[in-house]
Amino acid sequence: MRTLAEALAGAVRGGHVELGDEELVGSTVRVPAGLSIAGGVIHGEAQVMSPVGLLWEGPRFPDHPVNTAGMLTVLGGSDWVVSRADITGGQSYGQIRVSLDLTQTDPAKRVPMRWMVEGCRAGPAGSAYVYPQNDSIYILGTPGVAMGGLVRNCTFGPAPKGVPIKVGGELKGVLAVQPEAPEDGLLEERAQFVEMVANLIGQSLRLSMQVAQEKSSLLEERDLLRRTVRHQFGFDSMVGRSAVMRRVFDQARMVAKWNTTVLIRGETGTGKELIANAIHYNSPRARNALVKLNCAALPENLLESELFGHERGAFTGATTNKKGLLETAHGGVLFLDELPEFRRDALEAAAAVLMTLRELFHNLPDSPA
Repeated sequence: MRTLAEALAGAVRGGHVELGDEELVGSTVRVPAGLSIAGGVIHGEAQVMSPVGLLWEGPRFPDHPVNTAGMLTVLGGSDWVVSRADITGGQSYGQIRVSLDLTQTDPAKRVPMRWMVEGCRAGPAGSAYVYPQNDSIYILGTPGVAMGGLVRNCTFGPAPKGVPIKVGGELKGVLAVQPEAPEDGLLEERAQFVEMVANLIGQSLRLSMQVAQEKSSLLEERDLLRRTVRHQFGFDSMVGRSAVMRRVFDQARMVAKWNTTVLIRGETGTGKELIANAIHYNSPRARNALVKLNCAALPENLLESELFGHERGAFTGATTNKKGLLETAHGGVLFLDELPEFRRDALEAAAAVLMTLRELFHNLPDSPA
């Protein structure tokens, strides 16, 4: 299937081109002066630039690939006529648009002059648009003159009905509806209904904007807190300038880069938890949770529930499902403090914990160090 530009490529000044019922793909075309065209079945939009003395009779525009509408657009030009154009095939709407030709360097040549659209037909939702410099003038089946031209004896559908969508008095959009039939006396009722729908859309839009703003604020606050925590638990915030402590810090920085198991040993009060914090907040897992558990403080009946969670009804008092700390720490870090100091009544749970850790990480010893 040829394009319209290809079909008119051989046209000459003052010549005639017979398109008849040939089906063509709509395209942008600049035609020679004084050309007359007859017929043509144009699929999509035909855009004619700055025609001078053009006469186009009987073109048909059955469809448009995007909005199922036939469309003819004429940019600028003078002394041209489009006659008996049929754009009734579009399921959505048919358009004849007369616009400024902004490709012209001379402003005086941009405005179409002495043009006429005559005897054209559009579907139920069709219209002829005439675009002055900034505003749109609708000419709907009524003889009229606009921007140096004339539309007469044309049959177009009723004008679209539109109401503004506002949020806090600020215009955010327009809701336009197109009646399927000519005026039937229900215009006022339909306008009220469209206004109600536009108000509901405005309220939904306002709520969406509030949610987006609150989400943005929370994200900013989260990032600020992360930076604060990272600085607070950074290696620079820990006291220790001896060669031994500097070696500890270097080792901690090294292991923080990797997803691996870390064993931190030291006497009570020497800062094992500070090292664990620094490793977490300077690791790739810093965006996820740091979960801490003091193994020496929990009895057996609570230790297993805290670590592995439980299902509803698993024991007396288990009224809901509960995630264990191992599941909560997924993607982050689980810090088990005082690991060798399990209570005597929790040794069985301790064995389960160590077996789980060994299966997860494959690098823990068979017994705690």
